[in-house]
Amino acid sequence: MRTSKTRAVARERLCARWEIDEAQANAVLDLNLGQLTEDAVIEFRRESEELQKEAARLRALLASPTKLRRQVGVELDDVVPEFEGVALRVTDIVTEAQPRVSKAAMVLDTPATVAVDVNGWVQASRAGTKAKLKLEPLWTFDTSTAANLVVITNGGQLHRALVASVPTDKPTAAANLFPGLDPAAKVLGWWIDDTFPDDVLYLLSDGQVKRTSGDDLVGGDRKGGIATVKCAAGVEVVAVLPFVEDTPLLVVTAAGQGIRFLPDDVRPMGRSASGVRGIKLAPGDAVIGAGWAPDGRVLLAVAAKGAGRRVPVEEFPVQGRAGKG
Repeated sequence: MRTSKTRAVARERLCARWEIDEAQANAVLDLNLGQLTEDAVIEFRRESEELQKEAARLRALLASPTKLRRQVGVELDDVVPEFEGVALRVTDIVTEAQPRVSKAAMVLDTPATVAVDVNGWVQASRAGTKAKLKLEPLWTFDTSTAANLVVITNGGQLHRALVASVPTDKPTAAANLFPGLDPAAKVLGWWIDDTFPDDVLYLLSDGQVKRTSGDDLVGGDRKGGIATVKCAAGVEVVAVLPFVEDTPLLVVTAAGQGIRFLPDDVRPMGRSASGVRGIKLAPGDAVIGAGWAPDGRVLLAVAAKGAGRRVPVEEFPVQGRAGKG
């Protein structure tokens, strides 16, 4: 440095002599020359040797998958005590890209029970917890946290949500559980995905009936769910039933008409189809309900003003589909 005429010359000679880069040479040039005593040089050399040893150790670690895994294990062991006793947290990372790993695969699979009340409020209880249900269940499902809860609404939308996302401390409305579910929508069917029907039968208010394979009803975990049936303006789904072969179906209208027929000839259709005619409606009439009605069953019919009666289903003779009933 003392024998160089300019700073640039000194920097160039330092880089060539010590095989350092320009930034390191500038750092040396910025030092007070009083620091360049014999003791300081010894300290610099000692620090340099330590850094070179650490760099060599890290290079060897990165070059060996076995050593790298062992190091990760050691560091995880160090942080375990810090997080012991912390409650299970499920983090949902949402990106535009499709995740390679399903959400269910990232959830700890533990036994759970899901309860749904008459108003569609949902709560879960998990094995090993002391949380109690704070609702009167209409339906209960014994399942696991890695399973999916599946619903279909009167708008024909199918939604899915992980059982792990169902709260255990208090009930929640379905609209809070399924992203994009219209709060005004009515949930017609609740299932767990591993018990979802092979075929699903839809009854629409305009008298149409539709059958869809359960294999076509995948997805539904994205916001808004998926459409499973095409509804015309002013038409809604009034019943969603697991399809049962060789069993009569009873369809009832607001005007008090009823028809019982075997829907076996209704072939499975895609999600965009609106179905085929199940009952021929009079002007202004609409389907209000449907259910499986084998011989021996009794229909309980209740009028809008509260009057009710029981009718044996045999009084509705099995006939062809699309009649007036």
